[in-house]
Amino acid sequence: MKLPQCVYHCFWSYDLSDFSLKKDKELIISQILNYADWQGIRWLFKVFGEREIKQILRHPRRGTWWPRVLNFWLTIFKLKIPRDVRALAIRQIDPRKVDQKALRRFFKRAGKE
Repeated sequence: MKLPQCVYHCFWSYDLSDFSLKKDKELIISQILNYADWQGIRWLFKVFGEREIKQILRHPRRGTWWPRVLNFWLTIFKLKIPRDVRALAIRQIDPRKVDQKALRRFFKRAGKE
């Protein structure tokens, strides 16, 4: 199965010719939740299901999410993630604004696991 035309705009900087729904699942889910309209989101839920989407939201990729979008989906699914993980998941266009305390807490905790 390939990505439908209705979500192509979510991947403007990617080469879609070698995309795999299995291999690129994390990227596909986060990009569509960040940028797609309801048609694209309906397709996403049909293909991946709520369980897989929640899994991606519980472990958000660093620097991938717009703050309002991440908050929206976490609220919709009633999910809670650590504050430092949330802070690092937020897209920062200005690298000087990266939350350094959250970054240190994240790496400190990751070293203990």
